[in-house]
Amino acid sequence: MPTPPPDPNGRPSSRKREVGRGDIVPKAGSGISSRDGTSRPLPESLSEVFAKTGSSCQITLGSDLIQSGGPPAAQDDDAPTVITQKNGVPQPPGSSVTRMQAMGQQPLVAGRRLGHYELIEAVGAGGMAAVLRARDLELGRIVALKILPPESARDAESVVRFKQEARAAALLDHENVARVYSCGEDQGLYFIAFEFVEGVNMRVMIDRRGTLPARECIGYMIQVAAGLAHAAERGVVHRDIKPSNIVITPDGRAKIVDMGLARQLDAPGHGGVTQSGVTLGTFDYISPEQALDPRRADVRSDIYSLGCAFYHALTGRPPVPEGTAAKKLHAHQYTEPLDPRQLNAAIPDEVVIVLGRMMAKDPAKRYQTPQELIAYLKGTAERLQLSSDAIERDSVVRAVAQQSALPQPPRLRWGLLVGVASVAVAVAALALSGGSSVPKATAPPWALVDKGGPRPVLPDPGIDPFVPPPAGPIEEEGGVRTADQFAARLADAAPDGPTRVQLAAGAEIDLTKYPAPLLFKGRELELTGSVRTPAVVRVRAGSAELTPAPATPRPGVFVLPAATDLTVSGVRFEVEKPLDGDERWAAGAAGLLFPDVARVHVSDCSFAAPRGVGAVRIGRTRPGRDRARVRFERCVFAAHSFGLWLPDWCDATVSDCGFGPHEAAVQIGESRTPGTTSEAGPAQGVSVRLDRSSFLFELDSAALRNVAPGAASGPPAVRVTAGHCVFAPVGAPGSFLTGRLSGRAAVVRCGGGRADTRFDGEVTGDRARRNAYYGVAALGLTVGGEPRFLTFEECKTEELPVADAAAVQLVQRPWAEPDPGKLVGTRDPWRAFRLKLTDAALFTTAEEKVIGAQFSNPNGLVRWRAYPDLFGGFPPPPKTSSAEPRQLVWHPELAPDEVPPKDSHRDLAYLLTLARPGDTILIRHNGLLPLEKTVDLEKARNGAGEFRLTFRADRGFAPVLAAPGNDKLDQTLFRLVNGEVAFEGVQFVLKPARPRNAQLVAAVTVIGGRGCSFRDCAFTLAEEDDSKAAAVHLADPDKVMAMEPGTRPEPLLKFERCVFRGKGRGVWSPVSRAVKVEVEQSLTALDGPLFLAEPGGKANLGARSSLRLARVTAFVGGPLVEMRGTRAGEMRGSGLVPLEVHADECLFAAVPNAGRPVVELDGIDATEAKAVLEWKVQTANRYANFDDKAVVMVLRPDGDGGALKELTWDQWITFAGEKDGRPVGKVVFEKPPTGIHDLIAARPLDAVVKAIDFPDLPGARAADAGAKVEALPAPAADRE
Repeated sequence: MPTPPPDPNGRPSSRKREVGRGDIVPKAGSGISSRDGTSRPLPESLSEVFAKTGSSCQITLGSDLIQSGGPPAAQDDDAPTVITQKNGVPQPPGSSVTRMQAMGQQPLVAGRRLGHYELIEAVGAGGMAAVLRARDLELGRIVALKILPPESARDAESVVRFKQEARAAALLDHENVARVYSCGEDQGLYFIAFEFVEGVNMRVMIDRRGTLPARECIGYMIQVAAGLAHAAERGVVHRDIKPSNIVITPDGRAKIVDMGLARQLDAPGHGGVTQSGVTLGTFDYISPEQALDPRRADVRSDIYSLGCAFYHALTGRPPVPEGTAAKKLHAHQYTEPLDPRQLNAAIPDEVVIVLGRMMAKDPAKRYQTPQELIAYLKGTAERLQLSSDAIERDSVVRAVAQQSALPQPPRLRWGLLVGVASVAVAVAALALSGGSSVPKATAPPWALVDKGGPRPVLPDPGIDPFVPPPAGPIEEEGGVRTADQFAARLADAAPDGPTRVQLAAGAEIDLTKYPAPLLFKGRELELTGSVRTPAVVRVRAGSAELTPAPATPRPGVFVLPAATDLTVSGVRFEVEKPLDGDERWAAGAAGLLFPDVARVHVSDCSFAAPRGVGAVRIGRTRPGRDRARVRFERCVFAAHSFGLWLPDWCDATVSDCGFGPHEAAVQIGESRTPGTTSEAGPAQGVSVRLDRSSFLFELDSAALRNVAPGAASGPPAVRVTAGHCVFAPVGAPGSFLTGRLSGRAAVVRCGGGRADTRFDGEVTGDRARRNAYYGVAALGLTVGGEPRFLTFEECKTEELPVADAAAVQLVQRPWAEPDPGKLVGTRDPWRAFRLKLTDAALFTTAEEKVIGAQFSNPNGLVRWRAYPDLFGGFPPPPKTSSAEPRQLVWHPELAPDEVPPKDSHRDLAYLLTLARPGDTILIRHNGLLPLEKTVDLEKARNGAGEFRLTFRADRGFAPVLAAPGNDKLDQTLFRLVNGEVAFEGVQFVLKPARPRNAQLVAAVTVIGGRGCSFRDCAFTLAEEDDSKAAAVHLADPDKVMAMEPGTRPEPLLKFERCVFRGKGRGVWSPVSRAVKVEVEQSLTALDGPLFLAEPGGKANLGARSSLRLARVTAFVGGPLVEMRGTRAGEMRGSGLVPLEVHADECLFAAVPNAGRPVVELDGIDATEAKAVLEWKVQTANRYANFDDKAVVMVLRPDGDGGALKELTWDQWITFAGEKDGRPVGKVVFEKPPTGIHDLIAARPLDAVVKAIDFPDLPGARAADAGAKVEALPAPAADRE
C-alpha cells in the first residue's frame, strides 16, 4: 500500500486501513514480508515488542481517531503530565514513551492478538500508554485498545492507576463519553478495550482551522458538560479535560475520551493512588487547585479545564501559550489570561462572560455544577440562534433547559414589569442558588465586573426566568393579517378624523400581489404592529405617486396622497422593485411615500429594500406651509439607495437608529416634489438631528447627502448636528488598507463643488456629545466632475462648514459582529450595530452609557435590542482606549555597532516583533534594497491581536525593494498569512535571479488574511525563460492550512495610483480561489496579463471573484484579463472561479505589433464564456490605436474539436455592454511604446494625452477616460 500523504500540519494521513479479507494476517512467531519482499521473523510476544521498541507508538498508520497528530512535544496537550516533586523541584516526564515518540519508532503489531482482540494498527500515543485499533474477535466489533507498556507494568502505582481508569470509565454510560467494554492482562501487558470513536479530536481541528466559531464551540461545550454532569453524578472526576481528549464525530457528537487521570471521589482514600507531591494534569489546561494537589480536584476543576480548552478553540492558542512548566503552573495560579476578544474579535461578549466564570481562579467562583454551566450555555446558544437540534439532543441538556435555563424574556404584562421588579431579583437569586448561598461569579478582568467587585450577570429587573408567566396573552389576538383586510381598513378611513389600523403580531401582509394601489385618502393614520413580533408588510416601490393624484396608479404601491399626520410603530417593511417595464420609478423610488405630511413619527420599525430602491421618501406638494416635523426612533434601515429622503422646510430627528450601507442614509434634495409646477431649487430650511445612531459604510456610502443644486452664495440651508453617533465601515479591510475606505465614503456629501450642508458635533450644555469615526472622510464634494474627499482637519483649514471638535477617530473597527452588513438585512437586524465593549472611546458618562444605536426601550421586555444579553446593564468602561498607532523606522543603513534611536532599527525582523496592529513602518532608504529573505506577515508578534501593518517610504526617501536573489524557487518579498498589510510610496523590482530554475518573484504572496493594498507604488517586472513575476501572487492555502474551499479567505487587493510595467503579471491566481481586486487611477504597461486566473487545488464551488478597473490607462501589450481553464468533467471551465469585471472610464491603448487581445479565455468555449467571465460597464471606456479589424477577445477551447472564437469590435461591445456606441478611436500620447520591448521602461508622463480622435463620439474629451498620469509615481530609475 502506498504511503499516505501527510496532512497540512505535517502530521500523518487521516486515511485509515482495516485488515480485509484479502489481507494475510501474520501470527505470532511467523514472519512478515517487508517492502522488498524479504521475510523477517516476528518477536515471540507483544511484551517483547514493546520492551524492544518502547512503550508507545507514533501515529504513522493512524487517523484522526481518539488521538490524532504526530508525537507530542514536551509541552503539547497530547500527553497528560505526571510530575513528581523531588527536593521541591518539578521533574518533567522522561519515560520511554517520550523517548520513543521522539525517535518515531513503531512496533510491528498488525495481525497479532492480545486476549481475544486482533490488533490492526496504532492510532494514538498518550503520555503513559499506547492506543491501538483492534478487532474484538468474539463480538466482531472494532475497539480502541489502550495498552500499558511493560516498564509501567513493573510499577505498582501505574498498574493501580491503570485499573482505576478502567473502573472509573466502567461507571459511565453516556453518549458524550467513550464507553469501556473490558479490561484484562495478556502476555505481560495490561489493556483496556474502549469504544472506538470515529472522528477528529479538537486539537487537530484547531491546528487545521486556526480557531473555531463561537456557535460551534458552544454546541461542543454543552455536550462535554453533559458528559461531565453524567460523570459527576457517578462520582467520577476526569482531571485531564483538554482539546485532544475531546473527539468530534462526523455527525457533530462531542465525546470525552481517555480517563487516564480520572478518579472516584467515593473510593477509599479518594482512589488511593495520587500521593502528596505529585502533580497530575496538563500544563495548558490544569486548574490551580489541581496543580497544587490533584486530590482536591472535583468537577469544578474539570469545568476550569473545559474553559481553558475552549479558550484555545476560540482564540487558536491556550490561555498560557508560552513558557516552562513552572511558568505555566504559576500563571494558572496568579495571572489572568489575555482577553480572548483581543485574539478573536468575533467572539460574542456573552460567550466571554461564560468563559470568564469557568476560568475563575477560585473554585467557589466558578459554575458549581455542569448543570449550572449548561443552563448558561443553553441560554447563550438560544440567543445566538444555535440550532436546537445541536443543543437538545441530550436528555441532561433538555432537563437543565426545563429547570434552569438562562434568563429569557417571559410573557409578562406591560403593567406588571415595574411592580414585580424587586421580587423578581430576589427570586432569581434564590432560584440560581437553590435556596442556599452561592458565591458571586468572578472572572478575569475582561469579563463584566463592577467597581464594587465581581458580579454575576443578572436578569433585568422585572424579568425572571423562574417565575411562571401570568395568564393571558400579551397582545391582541385580533388585527389585520391579509392584504385584503389592510385595503379594507384604508378604504374605511374617515376623510378628516384619525384612522387606526392594528396589525396582528407576526402577520405577513403581502401588498405586492394586491391588484390595485393601496391609497389612504384620510388625513391622520396610526399604523401599529408589535414591537416584540413585528408584522411584515411587503410593498412595491413607487416614486411618481408623490404627486397628490398620480396619473396612473400602480398595483402594490402604498401611498398616502392626502395624509398630514402619520404614526407607525412595530412594523417591518420589505420593499420590492416596481414591475418590469415601468420606467418612471428609476429616480427616487421608495417603499413608503408620504407626499404632503406635516408630522411623521415612526418607531421600532425596520426597512429592507433591494439595490436601487429607497426606504422612506417624504415630499412637500404645498410650499409655504408650516415646517414638517419628522421623527424616527429605534428603527433599522437596509435599503442600499437611501434610507430616508427628506424635503425642504423640515425639522427631522433620527434617534437611536441604525443604517446599513446606503448611497445616502439620509438624503436631502428636492425643493418641490416631482409633478408640481414649481421647479427644483436649493434645499431650504432643513434641520436634521442625529442622536445616538449608528451608520455602516461601504464604497460610495454617505450618512448625509444633499443632492439639491447648491445656492450660489449665502450660508448653508441644511443644518445637521450629530451626538453620540458611530460612523464606520462594515469591514476592516477597506478602511485599513486605504486609510479612508478607498477614499470614497464620507459622512456628508454634497452634489456640487460647494459645501452647502453644515455639519456639527452636538454640544449639550458645556459638554460635547462625542461621535466616533473609523475609516470615513468627513466631507465629499464634486469639483470639476471629480470627487474630492476631506477630513475634519482639512475642512477646518479650508474653512468649510463641516466640523466636529470632539470627534474620536478610532483605530480599529468598532462593530462586534464579524459581518454586520449581512445581519442588517435580516429580520433580526438589531445586533448588527452592537459595539465592542472593550474600547473606552465608545463609552460615555451620559445616561445611555455607550454611544451608537442601542434600540433602547425602558418599557420593553428587551431593554437594549442591540445588546439583548446585557440583562444587568452595561459594564463599566474599560481603563484603556484604542491604542494609538505608532511609527517605527526601518533604517537599513545603520551601522551594526550604532545604537538606533527609539522605535528604529536596521533589522526589519526585529521591528516586526515590536509592531502592534495599526502601526506604520517607515522605510528610510534610497535606491535598491534587496531583502535577505521572505518576510512572513502572520500575526502580531506581541499577541496584541490580528496583524495590521503599513509599510511607507519615509519623507524624502524612495526605497526600491527587490528579491533576495538566491537560488530558492520562491523569491517572494512578503508572505501574508493572516491580517492585512498596506504599502505606500514603495517601489518593487521583481526580477528572478535564476530565471531558468522556474523561480517565482512576487511583491506579496497572499496565503490567508484580509488582503493587501498599494498606494503610490510602482512595480517593474522582468520575467525571463520559465520564471514567473507578479505584483501579487495568490497561493493555495491548503498547502499551509487545511480548509474547505468555502471557508478559504477572500482577500481584497487594492491598487491606487500605481504603475505596472515590464514583462509579468499584475495579479496571478493559480488556484481556485475567490479574490477581490480594485485598480484605480493607475497605469499598466505589461507584456502579460493584469489579472491571470488558473484552476488549482480544491474546486471552490459557488465562489466568485471581482476585478474593478476605474480610471486606468493601459498599454495593452498582453491581455488585461487572461483565464486558463482545464477540462474537468463535462465543463472545460470547471475549477475556474467565475470573474466579474467592472470597468469604468478606462483608456485601453494598443501596443504596436503586440498582437494580443484585451481578453483571452483558454480552455473555454463560447458556450461557457458568460459563465466564466462577466464584463460590466457603467461609464464608458475608450479604446485607442487598435486596428478596425482587431480581435478584442479570444475564446480558445482545448484540442478536442472545439472551435476557436474571436470577437471583433461589434461583438465585443455587445459582450461587454460598452456605452456611447463605438468608443474606438485614435489617441496621441507624449511618448507611446513602439513595441512590447519598450514597456519595461514606460513612464507615467509617457502616457500624457496630447490629442484624441473618436469619430463616433462627437464632443469626446481627453479627460473622459484614463488615469491622471501626472500624479502617478515615477519609477526610481526615471528620477535620477
